[in-house]
Amino acid sequence: MIPQSILRKKSIKFLEYMGIYPDDCETEEELEEYIDTLSILEFEAEENGGLIYEFDEESYIVINFIDGEYLIAPVE
Repeated sequence: MIPQSILRKKSIKFLEYMGIYPDDCETEEELEEYIDTLSILEFEAEENGGLIYEFDEESYIVINFIDGEYLIAPVE
């Protein structure tokens, strides 16, 4: 099981990779949608150890390195 703090960081980095940033939320509704999206991503990613993320019917691998860097790439 992946620690929740690591899963959260990976999920936020993945959303940034997809061009979705919390700072872009201008209304409370947009912020709630961001949080909902983040929660759904984390729930689904947790089922496979936080390695595979799915977004818009596409799959991506998200690998975090010890130095704080991330590798995010589409999976075929």
